[in-house]
Amino acid sequence: MKRRRKRAIIFQMGLSLTLSLFFWLSIVLSHEYTHLISLPIKYTNYPSHEILVTTLPKNIEVTLTGKGFDLLKSILSNAKDTVIIDLTDALKNGFIKTENSIDLDKFFKELSILNVFPDSIFLKFEKEYQKKVPIYPNLNYALKEGYQFVTPPRFFPDSVTIKGLESDLDNIYFWETQPLSLNLEGSGILELPLKIKENIGIFPNSIMMQYDIQKFIQGLIVIPIEVESLPLNKTIRLYPNNLSVRFIAPLNYYSKIEYSHFKGIIDYNKIDHRFAYVVPEIKVDTNLVKAFYTIPRGVRYIVRNL
Repeated sequence: MKRRRKRAIIFQMGLSLTLSLFFWLSIVLSHEYTHLISLPIKYTNYPSHEILVTTLPKNIEVTLTGKGFDLLKSILSNAKDTVIIDLTDALKNGFIKTENSIDLDKFFKELSILNVFPDSIFLKFEKEYQKKVPIYPNLNYALKEGYQFVTPPRFFPDSVTIKGLESDLDNIYFWETQPLSLNLEGSGILELPLKIKENIGIFPNSIMMQYDIQKFIQGLIVIPIEVESLPLNKTIRLYPNNLSVRFIAPLNYYSKIEYSHFKGIIDYNKIDHRFAYVVPEIKVDTNLVKAFYTIPRGVRYIVRNL
């Protein structure tokens, strides 16, 4: 019995407290209040080929008055609302009258609007310029020992279009990729993001890199030396008249290499006759093979008149 009576007393106290709170809120919320509410702004229809150089406000502040019930309802219902401001006529007028651009009544029904801040938004636009600049790959490569690029990596597109104020574009002569360290092997195509700079637009905002990496091995081949541009009334003798050329080539291409791929050239017109030695120029007719050393480094020569 005592336990039942105790529960009944607690229930009656709780009910009394709830009713008291309800009546208190009813009285309080029936009074007139003034409240400041802030709404985020979203701007649409920016003029094309123009750049906004003024900072636009991110929020609009509205001072409202009304009954507590209506204010509370408005605060809760508009908590996630965003104000849309159309900039279609902004370029012509140079400013926007806030109250004329926003239908505030749809946000704040049954409330009176005392003040809107800012009441006007001033805008300044400047002409947008654009130009095309080449890509500069800001990359570091980490390759396995003995591996190299078969041919230099190819980047496409190799240039981008940048847009912005003329003063911002004047001193830009190339555009970098984001700095990256790449661990590469085999062959493939990789997307590279481009650097981002404030107030400058780029298109596209990324490029592709195509690469082919293979294991390279060394080789040695003996080739004859040819003399070019020799006058008809002269002869020349070389000691020795051939060269051993050290080279590197991709492993899967090595078996196809022949001495005809190489040429050891001496241009008679470039011989400095003050010296008894001349260094031949090595030419290779394929970019898959790279010559890097000759034995001997230079050859002796004797020129005679016919």
